[in-house]
Amino acid sequence: MDELLRIYFSFSRLVSVKTKMGIKSRDPADNNILECAIASEVDYFISGDQDLLVTKEVEGIKIVNSREFPEMISRV
Repeated sequence: MDELLRIYFSFSRLVSVKTKMGIKSRDPADNNILECAIASEVDYFISGDQDLLVTKEVEGIKIVNSREFPEMISRV
């Protein structure tokens, strides 16, 4: 388990949200998650959460599930 966490954290970075974006998602608990994605300047957000998936995109970030993601990046 320690090795798995080491690998996971080697691909991770800590993000600090400096400005609240005022995002209103279907589940208000997801607003902070979306703000972190925006602050991270990511292109894709992978989730299994239906409340996030119905949003499809926020601030240019495509919200996809883990089955869609490999297909999407293979087109890039």
